[in-house]
Amino acid sequence: MDDLTIVSGNETQVKDGLHRLEELVAWTRMKFKAKKSRSVSVRKGKVVARSFQIGGEDIPQVTEQGVKSLGRWYEGKLNDRHRGVQIYEKVVEWLKRVDRTLIPGNAKVWCCQFGLLPRIMWQLQVYEVAVSRVERMQQKMNSYYRKWLGVPRMLTDLAFFCRSGRLQLPMTSVVEEFKAGKVRLVMMMRESKDQVIAGVRPPIRTGRKWRAEEAADEAVAMAKWKEMQGAVQVGRKGVGFHQGVRWYSKQGRKGRRELVVEAVKEKEEEYRFAKAVQQGVQGAWTRWEGVEQRKVSWNDLWSMSSGAVRFMISSTFDVLPSPVNLQRWGIVEDGGCRVCNRAKGSLEHILSACGGLLQAYTWRHNQVLKEMAEVARVAVEARKKNGPPRVRGIRFVKEGVRCSVRKKGQRDDGGGILAAGDDWEVRVDEGNRTVPEEVVVTALRPDMVLVARSVHRLAMVELTVPWETRMDEARERKLDRYAELREECEKRGWRAEVHTVEVGCRGYAGRSVRRWVRGMGIGGRDGERWIRRICGAAETGSAWIVGKAWGGGGNRGV
Repeated sequence: MDDLTIVSGNETQVKDGLHRLEELVAWTRMKFKAKKSRSVSVRKGKVVARSFQIGGEDIPQVTEQGVKSLGRWYEGKLNDRHRGVQIYEKVVEWLKRVDRTLIPGNAKVWCCQFGLLPRIMWQLQVYEVAVSRVERMQQKMNSYYRKWLGVPRMLTDLAFFCRSGRLQLPMTSVVEEFKAGKVRLVMMMRESKDQVIAGVRPPIRTGRKWRAEEAADEAVAMAKWKEMQGAVQVGRKGVGFHQGVRWYSKQGRKGRRELVVEAVKEKEEEYRFAKAVQQGVQGAWTRWEGVEQRKVSWNDLWSMSSGAVRFMISSTFDVLPSPVNLQRWGIVEDGGCRVCNRAKGSLEHILSACGGLLQAYTWRHNQVLKEMAEVARVAVEARKKNGPPRVRGIRFVKEGVRCSVRKKGQRDDGGGILAAGDDWEVRVDEGNRTVPEEVVVTALRPDMVLVARSVHRLAMVELTVPWETRMDEARERKLDRYAELREECEKRGWRAEVHTVEVGCRGYAGRSVRRWVRGMGIGGRDGERWIRRICGAAETGSAWIVGKAWGGGGNRGV
């Protein structure tokens, strides 16, 4: 239908053009098919009935037979007011069809993200649909996401799409992609090589709530402001680190368009984070300090069971059916803990502060300690086999101190905890002494001790599985507890170190976990794999504790 298009201001010119085309095509011994052609006549903004012929046959009108051109349907109504309703109805029908299948919930979410989303995004781009209608589509999809993942209906949509949160799921927001696509279209028209398109700038209607042109102007201004501001150090980046920074003025048309789209997505993320800060319960993760972000890929979702996915999401946003939440939702009258009967049964109390679950906490602690002990044993074996690990990094030199130049092939002494000696021994707290008696006699038992007798080195490792908001407090408490023991070891001629490791009770790694794994000489993919195993042990243990506590466990059932 898009081989040839005739556009004219009056009926006579159209008929003359069709007659001339018919003569030219007849000269080439070909002909037009009237049934595959369409005609439309507009007068004073309204569609009127006018008949045209080609090859002696009447050309069907758009009001009689609709036509699809470049993915867009042209029917009796030339406006797109009803298109948003049609797309919404298709989305609902598609969601119901997926919901009736017998595949797991995480597979249904995957089908929606990679099956439904690409289908409707093109329609949302070619038609003029209001952003409020797209938000209704997103709300409908979110309701099915909650059902398929087994989370409560009151779970905020930030759990699915927030990129700056502690839990990042691999899901895409329809609203965000819709806005990014419309802004991309605005930039393509503004910077088009066709002077007619660049000069006219056809309006892109997206409703009253959000306008693509204004969003594009704001994104361009933000990109220019970042260039004026320069390379700013963020997080743990050193001074002068600005690799990969792209400036707006030095980009081509494609690069400028990408920067503007990124600015629009950043603004959406800022809105989501601001919304999360306002949520007292489900947005409590915004107040976590020293906790690393947990990025979940589709492979992770496929490998996890439905119960594990449900606990991971619900525990992060505190929407598990704890006694306090049940009381808040109006389901029960008493929100007290069923185990100790002395405090409110909040998730924080159940996972980290209930006096009746101390044995369960010890069991969870030991499960995490087993994974850490396995890391230490693997690192010690690698140390004996391969020698001290190489650690790439910056060697800072104090003012007034001369920098020593290493010879070729010489290893850096800062290669982690195990770089000093070759005869490391791993001693884990299993009811026996972990600090050797030849070092010092003490009643304290660190969770794990690494001893190198040949160089008189001692590394004490203390593990804590606290509530995520109390990681810094746990670290300071452990350091104070073993400060005297460290001084006593140094007095006896042993160089002692105290390493604290904090793993959140909901499976979130503190920065100390990565620091300790790297200190053992394990990095890259192997380090990430061990970190996931350590955190997974804490999460699995907490899920078991929750089941025991809500089932009337505690000392009676543990």
